Amino acid sequence: MYGGFTVGRLSKLRVSNDGSVLVSTSADGVAMLWQATAPFQLLCTYVGTDDGGISSLAMGQSIFATGYDDGMIKVWPLMATNGAVPNDYADLFLTQEDVARVAEENEAKEKHLAKTQQRKKSGFLPNAKAPQLL
Repeated sequence: MYGGFTVGRLSKLRVSNDGSVLVSTSADGVAMLWQATAPFQLLCTYVGTDDGGISSLAMGQSIFATGYDDGMIKVWPLMATNGAVPNDYADLFLTQEDVARVAEENEAKEKHLAKTQQRKKSGFLPNAKAPQLL
């Protein structure tokens, strides 16, 4: 465990050419991007597949690729230590604020759905003797 993050069995580890970041991969199919200089923090977690662990890893200047036990290959953008990603990939990432906003929206939708279902259960039933509209 590092900084509150549990890492599964490590399968691969690569350091960027400039030494600023490193990527660790694990047998559970997760890749983690770490700042390789002080304060040595986790920058991003990439979850690739539930069908197999990561068996290979290659790094480029702005991307890295992971190869999975199930034969899948995925190419990921590298995030800079300041949190920036190349513009081509910016829409693939969620900030902490985005995650919090989506969680709040989902919670509000669930509450609304629960109220709607509750109202349906206690809905109006017409009197059997009343005329029916067709």
